[in-house]
Amino acid sequence: MSTGTFTSGVEVRENRQPGWLTRNSLLVYGLLAYGISWGIGFSAVAAMQNGMLDPDGTLASVMGQIAAASPALAALVVIGATRGREGILDLVRRMFQWRVGLQWYSFALLGMPILLLSAYSLIYGAPLFQSLLQQWTILFTTFLPAVVFTFLSTGLAEEPGWRGFALPAIQAKYGPLPGSLILGVFWAFWHVPNLVLWDTPVIFALLQLVAVILNTFVHTWLYNKTQGSVFLSMLFHAVGNVTPGLVSFLAGVEGVAFKSQSYTAGLIGTSVLVLAVLLLTRGRLGYEPDRSA
Repeated sequence: MSTGTFTSGVEVRENRQPGWLTRNSLLVYGLLAYGISWGIGFSAVAAMQNGMLDPDGTLASVMGQIAAASPALAALVVIGATRGREGILDLVRRMFQWRVGLQWYSFALLGMPILLLSAYSLIYGAPLFQSLLQQWTILFTTFLPAVVFTFLSTGLAEEPGWRGFALPAIQAKYGPLPGSLILGVFWAFWHVPNLVLWDTPVIFALLQLVAVILNTFVHTWLYNKTQGSVFLSMLFHAVGNVTPGLVSFLAGVEGVAFKSQSYTAGLIGTSVLVLAVLLLTRGRLGYEPDRSA
C-alpha cells in the first residue's frame, strides 16, 4: 500500500529522498570548480607555449578571470540546481552580511599584516614596524586601495564558492577540523594551473600549498564566528593576498630572495595563529551546527 497522499489525482510521496545532485552536491561542485579552472588554465598554458595566445592580450585576461571565478561560478550552478532561487538569495545575503562586529573587521584588516610583519621582523631582523610608522600614509594610498581591488576581484571570484558553499556543506558532513583539512587541500591544489603558468619553483609551490591549507583553518574560524559572513571571508582573503606586497615594500626586498623569506615568515606566523585558534576553540573553530550557514 502506498504511504503517499493524493493531490489532484497525482500521488505525492512523503519524506521524499533528495535527488542525486543534492546528495552529491560537493562532488559536482568540485568537478565544476576544477574543470573550469584547470581546463582553462592548462589550455592557456599550452596555447602560450605554442605561441597561439598572447599572455598580455585581452583573450588571455578574460580566460584568466573566468578560471579565477570558477569557485563562485560552480557554487552558483550547484546552488541554483539544488536549492533554486532561495539558495541563490541566501548566498547573496551572506555576501553582503557586513554587520559582524568591529573586532572581526579589526582581525580581518590587521591580523594578517601584524602577523606577517612580526614574523618577518623576528626572523630577518628588519625594523618593519618602524618603517611603517615612518611611511604610514601608504596604508591609505596603496594598501587599502589594493585590498578593495582584490576584494572585488579575487575575493568575489573565490569566496562565494569556498566559504559560501563548500565550507558549510563540508563542516556539516565531516566537522570543522577534518572539514577544514579537506577544503584546505582542495583549495590549495586548485591553484596548480597558476603555479605552472608562472613557472613557480617547486619549493615555493610546496610552501604556497601548505600556506593555503593552514589559512583554511583560520578562514573557517572567522566564518563561523561571524555567523557565516562571506563578506568577511572575502575581506580576509583580500588582505592576505595584498599583505606580502606591503611587507616587501617595507623590507626593501624583492624577487626570489623576498619570496623565500616571505613564505618562510608566512608559514611560521600562520602556524602560530592556527595553533592559537585551535587551542582557544578546543578544536571547534567556533563551529555551531545551527549557525553554519
